[in-house]
Amino acid sequence: MTLSRLRSILVAGALSLLLVGIAAWAYDRGAEDWRWQLSGVMEDPLFLRGVPGLTMIVLIVFSALVGVLALISGAVVRRMRPSPTRTGDGSGWHWWWLLIAGWGGYVVGGAVVIVGGGPVDHRGSMHIEFGAPLGSVADIPATCRSVVGEPYLMAQVIPAVDGLVELDLRNVATGRMYAGMPTLPVRAFVTDDGVPGNDFPPPNVPVRPLPHASGRDLNGPIPQPPISFVRAYDYVQVTRLTESGLSGVAQLTGVRFKDLIGIWTSLAIPDDPWPDTYELTVRWTCEMSRA
Repeated sequence: MTLSRLRSILVAGALSLLLVGIAAWAYDRGAEDWRWQLSGVMEDPLFLRGVPGLTMIVLIVFSALVGVLALISGAVVRRMRPSPTRTGDGSGWHWWWLLIAGWGGYVVGGAVVIVGGGPVDHRGSMHIEFGAPLGSVADIPATCRSVVGEPYLMAQVIPAVDGLVELDLRNVATGRMYAGMPTLPVRAFVTDDGVPGNDFPPPNVPVRPLPHASGRDLNGPIPQPPISFVRAYDYVQVTRLTESGLSGVAQLTGVRFKDLIGIWTSLAIPDDPWPDTYELTVRWTCEMSRA
């Protein structure tokens, strides 16, 4: 094998690896963009995540730069080699293959996700056990929302009433669980429809003045609507999590949040019947049928 032949093989191999690398990166970017786009979760333009239009603008700019550089380098080569020659040491290389790899990978990645479909809402139910001092239970209809492209892998369990805990089991867009945070294998949020006084009233809540905050504008303090028992706690400690198919159990510790800036009234009172912490257990079941 001649040195020229070996050099041509090495160049062709390197260019092939470059094209495969570009196509793989573009495929992953296209799939990620459209996963976030279909999920309905807030996009992150800082990382071009979930914003296909912005990614396409970057690809267009990249394509234009590649084209301009190719034209300039071609003109330089022609000036240096006025006689007709094949460029690329016989590899048959064409600069626009870079564009095909990039655009092709992005389009295919996005198309695969789009064909898989967005999140699917399934009917479900939540059995909620309130620890002491309530010592009560409640059964609530719920919506189980799946991961993008995986209709039977649940990402969220959302109660059908306001003022109860929603569970985020995994990322709706990516399907990744919230790993790496020992106290947060799931994320829990109190549902809020924005209507004051519309919270679900848990059974056996000890009677006491409801906490409320005071805002302020140019005219002075503005009293805010009172909050319920459930809203007086943060749910950042998960002491138990079991998930099996379309059902599971999560045990959370509700921790009374602190008034760090002095805007709350009756958040804590003498001989408070509301404890500093309490246990909340959520058992959920999702049905195969769609909501």
